[in-house]
Amino acid sequence: MRVRVRVRVSAGSASRQTQGTQPPVIRPQSLLNMSAVEGVPTIRSLDEWNDFVAQNPDTPALLQCGSPVCTRCKPFTDRINQLKQAFTFRHAYVNTHDAEEDLLEELQVAKLPAFRIVRAASGENYRMAQTQNATTDDLTKAVQTTCSTALSFGDDDF
Repeated sequence: MRVRVRVRVSAGSASRQTQGTQPPVIRPQSLLNMSAVEGVPTIRSLDEWNDFVAQNPDTPALLQCGSPVCTRCKPFTDRINQLKQAFTFRHAYVNTHDAEEDLLEELQVAKLPAFRIVRAASGENYRMAQTQNATTDDLTKAVQTTCSTALSFGDDDF
């Protein structure tokens, strides 16, 4: 049995009608459009994630799944920033309260913090690690396994 739902959404003087078989997802406004990671691209859809991975398939891509209300996410972000100093990877963030359904279905995240790290190997083959309810140790092990060490020179090296 299919149920048709008609919803009228208004923003100021503009309004639109949408029809569909499922009611719209209603999320508290305070949780939307918030990025907990300064200076990191925010991913909202599966297409955006796939594009992010494809931009540079030779460099591993780490997708951090978090929420502004997650108390464990801030230390997780701090650990990612530390690992960026020692390993080479690209970092993106998804606010699970603001992501589109296609991305949420693909990730199937039930507990935060969570992450997915993808490294292209050859052609369509790639290595992937994904963990939810992750600890900083889980993250560190996945980055060490998937990413190459970053080459850095300090003043003491010269």
